[in-house]
Amino acid sequence: MQLGEWQQVGDLQEQQQGLLKQLDSMKVPADVVEQAKIEQLSLQIQALTEQQLLISHARKDKLLTEIKKSNKSKQMNNAYNQNS
Repeated sequence: MQLGEWQQVGDLQEQQQGLLKQLDSMKVPADVVEQAKIEQLSLQIQALTEQQLLISHARKDKLLTEIKKSNKSKQMNNAYNQNS
């Protein structure tokens, strides 16, 4: 991953860890307000995870494209050298 992407993923992971710590410190709530707060934290964690996955998948796709280009270039070069 590029440095900016790593930084973004790192920031997202830090946010996610903070939210998980908040959830871990909470007791099972009896009232609706606390239940709603826990639900909101869970949704935020899910959103952060989805953002991380999007970044990872985009980088994976970019790397696969680069590998395919590199392989095609090598094949063309080998074919040229064999025909020379």
